[in-house]
Amino acid sequence: MKKTIGIGKTVVIGIFFVCILLFGLTLKTKPMTAYAASGLSYQVTKGECYITGRGTETGGTLVIPATINGYKVKGIKDMAFYNGTFTSVTIENGVEEIGNSAFGNCSKLAKITLPDSIKSVGNDAFYNTAYVKNKSNWENNEAVYIGKYLIDTNSAETEENFEIKDGTTLIAEYAMFFSYNLKNLVVPESLKIIGDSAFGDCNSLDKVYYKGTKSWYIETGENNEDFESAKKYYYSETQPNKSGRYWHYVSGQITEWPAHTHSYTSIITKIATCTEEGEKTYTCVCGNSYTEQIPSLGHNFSIFVSSTSSSCTEAGETVYKCSRCNQTRMTIGTALGHNYISTVHAATCTEKGYTEHICSRCKDSYKDKETAPLGHAYQKEVVEATCTENGYTIYKCTRCEDSYESDFVEAFGHEFKERETQVTCTEAGGIYHICTICGYEYQSDIIFPSGHSYESEVIRTATCTEDGERHYHCTKCGTEYTKVIPAFGHTYEIIDEKKDAEKTLRTYICTTCGESYIENVGNQYEKVTSYIEYLFNLYSPYMIWVFLGTSGVWSVAMGVAMIIARKNEEKEKAKRMLVNYGIGLIVIFSILIACPYLVRGIAALIT
Repeated sequence: MKKTIGIGKTVVIGIFFVCILLFGLTLKTKPMTAYAASGLSYQVTKGECYITGRGTETGGTLVIPATINGYKVKGIKDMAFYNGTFTSVTIENGVEEIGNSAFGNCSKLAKITLPDSIKSVGNDAFYNTAYVKNKSNWENNEAVYIGKYLIDTNSAETEENFEIKDGTTLIAEYAMFFSYNLKNLVVPESLKIIGDSAFGDCNSLDKVYYKGTKSWYIETGENNEDFESAKKYYYSETQPNKSGRYWHYVSGQITEWPAHTHSYTSIITKIATCTEEGEKTYTCVCGNSYTEQIPSLGHNFSIFVSSTSSSCTEAGETVYKCSRCNQTRMTIGTALGHNYISTVHAATCTEKGYTEHICSRCKDSYKDKETAPLGHAYQKEVVEATCTENGYTIYKCTRCEDSYESDFVEAFGHEFKERETQVTCTEAGGIYHICTICGYEYQSDIIFPSGHSYESEVIRTATCTEDGERHYHCTKCGTEYTKVIPAFGHTYEIIDEKKDAEKTLRTYICTTCGESYIENVGNQYEKVTSYIEYLFNLYSPYMIWVFLGTSGVWSVAMGVAMIIARKNEEKEKAKRMLVNYGIGLIVIFSILIACPYLVRGIAALIT
């Protein structure tokens, strides 16, 4: 399954492969690996062993051991098995790291077994493997898991809400990179590690819901700022008894609990004694409670009881009793002297021999009768030189396992033979350098896959009601696939309309395929428009008379008002009344003139 990768991730991956190429070139001048009996090459740096590849690629099953030649295997290096032909891989428990593209492009790799010890999975560690390409291995077509580890997702197709499967302990590097639709994330309590850039460029991520109630601690790699800055919520099936962010499921939907502030009252539930702590219990109105320890009181030895016998070195004992709990304490009287028992310790290669004397009562001790050390008795063991490792002789003592190395022989170096592989549409090519002595192998001059070059043709034309098909064919490798052309639907227009007293019939036809149908739209507006026409014809002859009558009444009223105003010497008021008179006449005339035409326009729109 193809994965959409953002521009940022593309740049990062490009830089990564350039670094891998440069690293491979440095190995030409300074080899650091050794061949093991298992067929694996490895590198030891600062006491840590990393698998770097396989001596001879033969397919079948690949096993990564927990130890190799006495070294504990820490992890698998970047691109260690890139382009491998094996069908299954098993990594033994104890291995912690899987590098970038470690099993990338292993197109036949269908079965993968990972241990519980894995702490990091690099970017594209299992890219383009048969396991990842198998759709049955994907959860809801969204994410692919290997055991307890989330390996990859369809980042560009991730929805707003995403829930990581219960039992998942680790998210691989770049697993959810550029999931720009993701807003709400649900993580299981089992999750412990988030790889570098697993949530890089998840700019919309706002809330993270944690399926647990313990302290929130997940080991988070670099470039996961969007995850770290998101709001965090704990899970609670009931109303929580302490403040903070909490959530639960309601009908399968995420629902947040409102925050709660505790108000506690206290009561002593256990009284402190001389030797035991007491308890004070605090209870909130919501039912939440916790306890607080009250320190013990300690003894008060003030009551004399009796005296007792002496020990080896101390005087006799006097007994005192505690005034609160009746516990007693003794003081020592006259000493008894020691009763020594002797034990002989034989000499070793480096240590002297001696006799030790220990008192049976008080365990006092001293030593005497010393003898000289025996010295070492060495036997030698020769370790032969290899391509990358010096040879030497180990001298081991048969008595004490002491050892040292000498008689060193320099490593004789690799003798490389080149093998070239051709690039295809989907698989990279390059030159392999193989040591003829130890089988160590590395790749240089990597040529990345060229990609498909498709040509297409329509094999079935789409119609108004049926889908069509377009066939695609790669001109370089012959890969084929077919894509559906959706039906485009009918495009209707009116070609005929018939009216009578009762109904109106409209005929529609599709301009593409000729399909037709008839629609009865009825005559529901005929009576309305006829009534409006009637009112218009009835109203029009009397319009002028209404206007003249209204104007006359208005003129008389204004004339009386102006006479009254002049009489009272209110000239300004008379002017305002005159103006109002003119405006009123204009408004009334406009309304009377416009109403008939407005009525006729409404009738025309309805019909």
